[in-house]
Amino acid sequence: MKEQFVTYEIALAIKELGFDEISRFGTETSLYDNKGLHIFYSNYGMYYSGLDKGYIYAPLWQQVIDWFYVKHKFIIYYGTDDWSLVTPKESFLYNELINTSVYEKWEQAILKCIELCKK
Repeated sequence: MKEQFVTYEIALAIKELGFDEISRFGTETSLYDNKGLHIFYSNYGMYYSGLDKGYIYAPLWQQVIDWFYVKHKFIIYYGTDDWSLVTPKESFLYNELINTSVYEKWEQAILKCIELCKK
């Protein structure tokens, strides 16, 4: 189930960009450790805790993609072997992604969005 949520690094980076939505996903509570980082599931979504940052909401991939569109007008497309990003100023196409999962494509595209927002 955790693959449906963005990584801790992305959750932290988008929080710094102003993302403040909770996850739109509910499930029963469980708690486990992932390399010193606690991942907590509750009826209100998933949260990361640890690393001196307190709790950070872990949104769904699609929730972040939607947020980048609404806030920054960034549009992410993905295909079988590529993903592309269209912004109000420029476009990017990455087509060397044979045999990568949709999550890996989303991760790369979102990291590019974060990079562009920090400029």
